[in-house]
Amino acid sequence: MKTLKIFILVFISSWLLSCSGSNSATTPSSAMSASVNGSGSINFTASFSNSNGMIIMTGSGNTYTVQLFMRLSGSGGTYTLGDPSGSYYATVSDNFGNKYSTNASSVGQAVVNSSGSSGLYNGTFYFTATETSPTVGGNTISVSNGQFTNM
Repeated sequence: MKTLKIFILVFISSWLLSCSGSNSATTPSSAMSASVNGSGSINFTASFSNSNGMIIMTGSGNTYTVQLFMRLSGSGGTYTLGDPSGSYYATVSDNFGNKYSTNASSVGQAVVNSSGSSGLYNGTFYFTATETSPTVGGNTISVSNGQFTNM
């Protein structure tokens, strides 16, 4: 009887852990592109995740990784990308170990539209981010002409 109780407890615990509010996905048609510091359009390998209602859209390339963090629901809207303590912000990292983030004084915006019954989003974005590592407040980086589809 004790073994059965332990088995049931382990089973229920495993099930609860597998039902956490976090999941990630890449659809075959997910795409992201942007220009970084005027470099011309860069096509990124795109993926997205949902962590308790925070949608994280990631574009990974040879030189840069761009991430948009947005608390989205419904059909989308127009969002100011600002301070990471809020619900809408963006980050960039490069292959030299530099990290940048939007902040309260950043200029940036994402325009998000629902792509229909699939629950995925399409949109455009741009932002300027300030270095957070290795030097806080050092350089800035500009991301423009950003687009994402099926995220």
